Order: sequence, then structure tokens, then C-alpha cells
Amino acid sequence: MKARSLEAVALAGVLSLGGCANRCRCPCPVEVVAEAAVPVSPPDPRAEIEAGLEKSKKDTSFLPMLPQARAHSVMPSQFKGRPMPTLMLVGALQPKTMESLMAFAKAMRTEGALDSKLLNDVFWVVSHVNECLY
Repeated sequence: MKARSLEAVALAGVLSLGGCANRCRCPCPVEVVAEAAVPVSPPDPRAEIEAGLEKSKKDTSFLPMLPQARAHSVMPSQFKGRPMPTLMLVGALQPKTMESLMAFAKAMRTEGALDSKLLNDVFWVVSHVNECLY
């Protein structure tokens, strides 16, 4: 019991002198030691992602993109009557390659015995594991 009392007195003395109990080389203020013990909840990942996406919408694109009308004129079979996604606007600079890629993607979605719901779930799980931003 005496040893614990002696340890408590020594700890109080060290802290009052501005040192820290973990024997670091530099003196730490008492406030820093006290704040370190307060648990901090992690930031909400969805809010962080949404903030990043909003910021990126204001940034200048590093990739050239065709306007909607021009992309539709060079790839008339894609996204008829509706706006093309950004990936298609970038891919429209190489329309034959992009149309081949889209045909390949369609074949991958329709070939095999998986139903569309399960195939979609597999797609999103693999995308998440690979940290894809879509």
C-alpha cells in the first residue's frame, strides 16, 4: 500500500512540474495529457465522401470531355434520349474504343447464370473492395 501512495505522490509531482508520466524527453503540459484521454468519435465517412465529391465538382477537369451533343453525335447508339455519364463524355474522344468497352460490359452483365440482382451486388462488393469511386 505504501508503494502505491509513493507512486501517486511521485506522479503528482512530475505532472505539477510540467513533465509527463510516460517519460518522454520533452515536458508535456498537463492539459495535453488530460485531453489525450478523452475519446474522440471517428468522422462520418459518408459526410467526408460527400464533401470531397462536392469539392471535386468545382475543380477543373484534368481530362478533356466532349459536350453532350457532340458525344451523342460520335456514339449515337449509346444512352439514346438521355444525358451521358461523365465517363462516356471522356470516352467519346475515342468512340470506337468506348463503344467496344460498353459492349464488353454488357456481355459481362448478361453472360452466365447469375441473376441481375446478385450480379449487381457482386459488382458493388468488388468495386468497394477495390476502392473504386463509383
